[in-house]
Amino acid sequence: MSESNSFVLKRIGTYDLTGSRLGKGNFAYVELATNRITKSKVAMKVIDTRQIKDEYVKKNILREALLLKKVCHPNIVRLYETLKQHSTYCIVTEFVPGGELLSHLRSQNESKLSESQARPIMRQLISALYHLHENGIVHRDLKMENILLDDSKKNIKIVDFGLSNICRGDDLLKTQCGSPEYAAPELFRHGCRYGTEVDLWSLGVIMYGIVVGRLPFRSPHYGSRGRNELVDQTSRGLSCTHNKYLVLLTPHCRDLLRKLLEPNPQMRLPLLDVMVHPWVTVQGTAPLVPYTEQPIDEQLQDKVLGRTSQLIKIDKSKIAFHVQQKRFDAISGVYNLLLDEELKSASTSNNSDRGIQTTGDQEASVIRVSIKPVTSDHGKENGDQVSKGAQGAESESATSFEGQDLQAEHDWEQAPTRKHMVHKPK
Repeated sequence: MSESNSFVLKRIGTYDLTGSRLGKGNFAYVELATNRITKSKVAMKVIDTRQIKDEYVKKNILREALLLKKVCHPNIVRLYETLKQHSTYCIVTEFVPGGELLSHLRSQNESKLSESQARPIMRQLISALYHLHENGIVHRDLKMENILLDDSKKNIKIVDFGLSNICRGDDLLKTQCGSPEYAAPELFRHGCRYGTEVDLWSLGVIMYGIVVGRLPFRSPHYGSRGRNELVDQTSRGLSCTHNKYLVLLTPHCRDLLRKLLEPNPQMRLPLLDVMVHPWVTVQGTAPLVPYTEQPIDEQLQDKVLGRTSQLIKIDKSKIAFHVQQKRFDAISGVYNLLLDEELKSASTSNNSDRGIQTTGDQEASVIRVSIKPVTSDHGKENGDQVSKGAQGAESESATSFEGQDLQAEHDWEQAPTRKHMVHKPK
């Protein structure tokens, strides 16, 4: 919705929008919303497709949700539901109440954290990045604004997969995109093909910012001049100008930063080597083990299915079918919200019998359930008919198909930053 438009979205599907704006982009905004059935708070990304002029962007509008459907990690924001009403497309995700990592850093002395404070955050970020890359997903816009914190300020969630894409084997990506201050130098080279290594550069920029208190590559200028200055800086990596900050860090920390902020992508430290680096593992005393999703206790599954059935007046077998099919419609959305509520409650009470697994430094975890296929008394479910029972005629699920080409790329995408914008070349 454009700000010049007097129409303000107040309700869509089973959600009431609160008017509390969490973020804003070129043709979308994120707002705090409440599910009327479960009373749960969620973050709703509202996209007005009328504002999108680029046909490539229109074609790939569902990509973000389709990618989120593929992942399950406690440090990656969880997708609950997608819906569409006329020209409005919405992605409903987990609400992370602690704000941006960037804001947290600015509230600290010298706008930075000590290495011991930074390490748990970086371990979570590395674990989440490993999960993404194992699923063939390149984020392409990792930055402090896209890392949110919970209330404790100890656990992170990666958000905003609007520029993310699938990278399949040798079928590399080509779109120049992201936020310039965090973008790898190869992303500035027209025609360059790349893969997951661009996320490793961004990881290094974030780590540098956390422990130093400023970004390693910056320009006070806008437009092409600022972009050219960033190209020159990133092409040289960490240089003598950074030494006055690096000297204050431990040798292991300096070593990891230099290996991540390596301008040559072939020489940049691979993620598996990052995971075993002495700084990350505290000289091997705290190994970083890849996160593995554990099955949810069957009694908890049945409890959540029962609660969902009572609230939306739909048979448990139908609810289980929608969840197993990963439809992310109103029915599975209610189930997902209630499941999260149960898991978080169990985590708070330290009940290890609930099937909850933590990852390294993270105490609370969000895990999706795996339910065996259920066939109703009438045979195969009619998904659209069932969905309308909970959603009503006002909206519909927006990701009910999997046939979209996630990997298709064009020459340029853009992501706003506080000072710079990557512009589409003429």
